Order: sequence, then C-alpha cells, then structure tokens
Amino acid sequence: MENEEYRHRLEELVKARTIQLEKTNCELQKAHDELELRVEKRTSELRKSNELLTMEIKERERAEDELRRSEERFRQMAQAIDQVFYMLDVEKKELLYINPAYERIWGEPSQSLYEDPENWMRSVYPEDRERVRRHLHPQDSNQQDLQYRIMTADETIHWIRSRVFPVFNAYGKAIRIIGIAEDITLNRKAEEELK
Repeated sequence: MENEEYRHRLEELVKARTIQLEKTNCELQKAHDELELRVEKRTSELRKSNELLTMEIKERERAEDELRRSEERFRQMAQAIDQVFYMLDVEKKELLYINPAYERIWGEPSQSLYEDPENWMRSVYPEDRERVRRHLHPQDSNQQDLQYRIMTADETIHWIRSRVFPVFNAYGKAIRIIGIAEDITLNRKAEEELK
C-alpha cells in the first residue's frame, strides 16, 4: 500500500511537473515566436533604412559628380577667355574668384587680390579711381559699363572696359558683383588714329 501510495504520489508529481514543463515550453515558444516577429520586423525596418541610405548615398555621389563636372566646365571657360572675370562679396568686401586673365592684363599675381582685394585699385589712374569705385557699387540692377585707364608695373598704360552685374538678395540689396574687364587699348588706339 505504501508502495502504491508512493507510486500514486510520484505519478501526480511527474504529471504536475510535466504540465509545468509543457506550460513553460509553451511560454518559451510564445516568447521565441514574439522575439522572432520582433527580429523580423526590425530586420525589415533596417533593410528599408539601408535601402534608403544607399539611395541617398548614390544621389549624393551623383550630385557631387555633377558639381565636379560643372566646376570643371566653369574653370575651363574662365581660364580660356581673354577677359578678366571676377566675383566679389559686397558685404565682406572679399574677392570670391578671379580668373588668370587678370595676371595677363594687370601684370600682377591673382593671389595678391585674394590677400588685399583693393590691390588692383592702385594701378588705376588717379583721375579715374573715383569713377571706378562708384562703378563697383551699383545702386540698381542694370549692367554698369565703364572705361578707365590702368598703369602696369612696367608703366604701360592700358585702357580697360569693365562691366559689372550686381546680384541682389530677396530684399533688393546687392550681395555680389559679377564683373568682366577687358583690355581695349588696341581699340582705343585705332579709334584715335581714325580721328
């Protein structure tokens, strides 16, 4: 009898443990399934984010490549023309760009203008300086056209034709000056000879 009772208790204990194990297994399976779903969802989100980032990177690389090509075309154009092409920041009174033609016409290194944007003004004939200064600070959006003289370091006099194109912000304030200057000395001499 004791054996039977012992066996009965043992069976109930095994049954209870089995039920508990099955319940634990079910809970573990449920937790595993939920975790799998969360991992799949997160993996899907990461995959989508990765695809978006890849597309953004490709778009940025394409834009950077296009910008490089555009800058190269600009550089080729600016270096090939005989006229001086320049861009000034009006507020900062800073030279943003000048092409190599400046060195050919003025006989001065372009770098000197980046260090001191007023450097070129020293070669402008004293009688012409005030007109030239006004020319560089237009009050309206019209193209400004001016002829003036410069004297290069070797004391050669050149006639310059300068055109400026102001760039205005949304409030109508000039923020940049785009300019073109060309040596018209030969044209002036030919005109004088015809007179």
